[in-house]
Amino acid sequence: DRMPVGRFGSRWKSYMMEKHPHRLSELVAQGKINEVIFQIDQEAEQRKETLIQELLAVRPMPETEDTMERAGHMNMITKEAEEMVMEEVVLKVR
Repeated sequence: DRMPVGRFGSRWKSYMMEKHPHRLSELVAQGKINEVIFQIDQEAEQRKETLIQELLAVRPMPETEDTMERAGHMNMITKEAEEMVMEEVVLKVR
């Protein structure tokens, strides 16, 4: 069974292939690799959404009608949350 791999799960797999190939091989041999990738992707997406809300509470959306400014603000918040998720969740040995 091939489960679709999300962006964070894919990034974790690349990290593991580069930095911890023996552990990745163990997970493959145990038949747990897809389960772990799915779990990491789910955890990372949930953490990203939580962080976005926390960051928006600290730096609220600008009160303007300029949709480009609002979109830029949201993109900045999202990118910051994604960087935090990479450090907190994705780039970890499992």
